[in-house]
Amino acid sequence: MKSKPLPALLTCLLVCYSAGEVRAIDEDLGRFSIAKQQQIRSILAGTLRGIVSQRLLPRAEGGRVPAVEVMVTNARIQDLIRENRPDEITDAIAAGEFFQMQSFAQSLIDLVISGEVDREIAANAATSRHDFLVALEQAEKDQAAITREEAALHNGSDAKPKAVPPPASGGATAVRKTATSSPGAGSGISLGSSPGTSPAGTSTDATKAPPKPVKAVVEPKPQPAVEDSPH
Repeated sequence: MKSKPLPALLTCLLVCYSAGEVRAIDEDLGRFSIAKQQQIRSILAGTLRGIVSQRLLPRAEGGRVPAVEVMVTNARIQDLIRENRPDEITDAIAAGEFFQMQSFAQSLIDLVISGEVDREIAANAATSRHDFLVALEQAEKDQAAITREEAALHNGSDAKPKAVPPPASGGATAVRKTATSSPGAGSGISLGSSPGTSPAGTSTDATKAPPKPVKAVVEPKPQPAVEDSPH
């Protein structure tokens, strides 16, 4: 007696309209006898590439929109199928964002945040209403934080930069103080003047050597003449 050929789902991508991947796998394994189910699990783990499930929900603006769950068969999913641990597949899908996986809860959250599906309708369609509402609340907080950051960056880019006044000519501050050396004297001391300029306006060279001191020449005083006394 020839054995029955395996269903086509074992060598292709499974598309179903059921409650999820776990139920889809259980339904297909249920077609075989209990004695052969372990063999079918091993074959399914090695040949199944993925499962796409969807639920049609009423759109807020009319019509319907699908909430899609995507499972990609990676090494972890293969082990869960082969070892008959279907209850862990949902958690593996939720953690499989790197492999482009998406759970029903994640799809429902995206639909609610985008405004396509009403919050209450999505909660009723979720597998676990409580878990979905908790995840939705956290996602709304994260979305609000992202919106605030984008608004802050937008406002910062629109702000006009303050004008910086140009520096004074010569690079020196034009602040001068005049102090008289004595009452009535016309000479003054100028502070803050440019280097190399004397108070009187004459140019000085800071690198010039100081003048050598002039030695005073003292002429000898003439000695009085001594007259010879008469003898």
